[in-house]
Amino acid sequence: MPSESPHPRAEQFKRTVAKIAGTIQSTICLRCLEGPPPEARTPLGLEPPPPLCPKLSDWLLCPWDWLLRRAAQAMGPRLRSCCGTGSVRRQSCSPGTQYGLASCAGAAAQNLEVEIGVVGTPGASASGSPGATGPDGPTPQQDSADVELTVAMLRHWLQIICVVLFSALLCICYHYQVYAASTEAGSPLPLTCHSHLNKYDTRKFGESQCGLGAADCQPTSSWRSVRCNGWCAQDQGDDIFGRKVVGSGPYRADSKLCMAGVHAGLIDNQGGCFDVRVGGTSSGFVGGDRNGITAVNFSSWFPVSLELRPSPGALHCGYDGWWALLALNVSLLFFLSLLRLPKQAMFWCMLTALYWYCAVAAFMSHVQTTTVVERSGEFMVFALVSHLMLWEVGGGKLYFPDTARGAPIDLLVLELLPSLPFLHINLMGKFFGDYDLNRAILQSWRGPLIYIVGAALLAPLAIVVLRRWYRSGKMRSCV
Repeated sequence: MPSESPHPRAEQFKRTVAKIAGTIQSTICLRCLEGPPPEARTPLGLEPPPPLCPKLSDWLLCPWDWLLRRAAQAMGPRLRSCCGTGSVRRQSCSPGTQYGLASCAGAAAQNLEVEIGVVGTPGASASGSPGATGPDGPTPQQDSADVELTVAMLRHWLQIICVVLFSALLCICYHYQVYAASTEAGSPLPLTCHSHLNKYDTRKFGESQCGLGAADCQPTSSWRSVRCNGWCAQDQGDDIFGRKVVGSGPYRADSKLCMAGVHAGLIDNQGGCFDVRVGGTSSGFVGGDRNGITAVNFSSWFPVSLELRPSPGALHCGYDGWWALLALNVSLLFFLSLLRLPKQAMFWCMLTALYWYCAVAAFMSHVQTTTVVERSGEFMVFALVSHLMLWEVGGGKLYFPDTARGAPIDLLVLELLPSLPFLHINLMGKFFGDYDLNRAILQSWRGPLIYIVGAALLAPLAIVVLRRWYRSGKMRSCV
């Protein structure tokens, strides 16, 4: 059978709806993004804004510039003899990165996009050729240009050396923070705040491995060292039947070990090590509130219990070095800005340092080597998204502090210090309750409040970026 043709009025109705939808989209969704008329547009800044506290910045940068200049003056003849007679040649000696060099007297940045011997300064030579040398050797202008290029070369290699050394230093510190714990009994077993002895777990009926009358769970005479995460008192969470910790010493064998250690006063919010041993039967367990942990009563016989004691010879067990690691990251990044690291290199150094601080140290917990490998893969995605959303679209290419020209105070005040509270945003949930969106809306007002406060802090930044793109007429090209 031949197919029936659609009704003409239906086709006309569809075309009308499509036309109206296209008109609405073009007038409301797109025309509003075109920005002001061309004559009223404000171009995106081609030049970086003036640095904050320029006198203080010059005072901080001056010693390093002076040291590099003195080193360049001392090493200049040796470099010239290494790279060939005459002036230092940029192609063979100086790496490709360019720097704006400022003297201690505040001289303007010099353009180094020239070869030595072709420096266009007035009166460089009597013959009119800027690169010509006098009868007694290079002219003063040529010597000055040699020094400037030597300074740029030394600065570049010093930056590379410092980045490599700082990366190695941070790796050693992270290893010391996470993996260096030890006791007389050997390396402690890393646990989370909610770890318990699975063999003695009685939270779910029929899943205990102790057998009838706990015949398979006899007391042990050996002590085992364990290491617990930090902030366990603020991470009690929810547990079936409320059995987080049962008893006050001895504890019931299915209690959460780290929370029992906090309750007993063996560890604090910085984490730490203690020894645990499975004890014998008990006719009952008396609970109580201690050190921020609520232990419940159990007035009945139980076949096995837990005995706790401090770990003899415990070293480096706590995760209390997080603040030192955070201060070290900020200090090293600030020092790199004093070496006038290029803007994009400084951007990536900051993102990389803060990412790995969050991935390894911020949560004050043990990190498995497999987790480090996984987070290395996640860093690739993080780097791609950061490049697109922060550097290209978000305006980092234009508005990130230009540390190559000398803006250490800008980096510290506008980038590093504002980012510090967000590195430990996980603590907000410990102090203000669970901020998981699916649960917080139904259980507490604190969760939505945290989201509202976070949005209020980020909204002005987003509005400023979008306003700049709108006024420049670039927003329409990004949609």
